[in-house]
Amino acid sequence: DFGEVDCLDEYGKLRRGKIIVIYTAPYQDSLAQINTTFDHYYVNSNWVEGSRTVTNLGRNVDGDMVFDIAIDANITTKRGRIDWISNRTRFWIAGRNTTQDPFDDIYTVVGSASGNGLNNRDFTVNITDSLEVNLGCLLPTITYNKRCAIVSGKVKVTPDGYAARKIDYGMGGCNCDFSVTINGKTYLVVVP
Repeated sequence: DFGEVDCLDEYGKLRRGKIIVIYTAPYQDSLAQINTTFDHYYVNSNWVEGSRTVTNLGRNVDGDMVFDIAIDANITTKRGRIDWISNRTRFWIAGRNTTQDPFDDIYTVVGSASGNGLNNRDFTVNITDSLEVNLGCLLPTITYNKRCAIVSGKVKVTPDGYAARKIDYGMGGCNCDFSVTINGKTYLVVVP
């Protein structure tokens, strides 16, 4: 509960309202569900609504825990509304034996999303090469304060009426930088 008045979080975002999370069992229990909803929740004056359900599907043949993630959400901004539906699968490939230290956790993620953007155009998002998410990258250091957890993988974003964008998160590292290819031309995006 962030309260009814904006409060500044450690990432420099203003938040108010509630994020409501209900667990049916502990995260590591097979078939556990974590349901997240919002009650008058705002980030930087953008109204966030919807739901997210994470279901623990047990272990795969490699022994990794597998989670289904279903999202149906929207964000209302001063410029309009973004609608988003996503279905992803998350594989917990490292760090599951140290439940009190989330910063050694590494996941791979596959799946897709679709929605409608601020320009009222539909879009699709497909993970074409599994994303590696390293939660250790969220820890700030004295010399390095970027906080980006996606360290590798590729995504294709296809906005209706525009050329597809191919996003490449690189080959690892917590630098937050990535490249975007549009119509065969590649642009490097350096995140400050």
